[in-house]
Amino acid sequence: MQAEYTEKQQDFEKKQGTYSELMKQTKTAELQTAQQSLQKFQQSAEQSLQTQRVDLYKPIIDKVNKAIADVAKENGFTYIIDLSQGGIIYHAESSIDILPKVKQKLGLPEKPKAAEAKVPAKK
Repeated sequence: MQAEYTEKQQDFEKKQGTYSELMKQTKTAELQTAQQSLQKFQQSAEQSLQTQRVDLYKPIIDKVNKAIADVAKENGFTYIIDLSQGGIIYHAESSIDILPKVKQKLGLPEKPKAAEAKVPAKK
C-alpha cells in the first residue's frame, strides 16, 4: 500500500503541470483517499499487534502474580509493593525483598547466567 501510494504521489507530481484543474482535483482526491486508507490500515495493524501482545503476555503475568501471592501468603506479608511501577514506598528497616523467593517459586536462577560467568584473573 505504501509503495502504491508513493508511486501515485510521484506520478502526480511529475504530471500535474499537464493536468487540467478538474484532473488535478480528481488526482488530489485520489491521493487523499489512498493516504487515509493507508493510515487506517496502519492503525488497524497497530491495534492488532497490541491485542496480540496483551494475549501473549497475559499467561506470563498471571503466573508471576500467582507466585507473588503465594510467597506473600507463605510468609504472612500484608502488603507487597511493586517498585518498578514507581509507587511511593515507605521503606522501614524491617522491609524484605521478596524477589529471590518469587524467582525460586518460578524456578528461575538467583542470578542471570551472564553474571555467573567467571572472569579470568589478570596475570
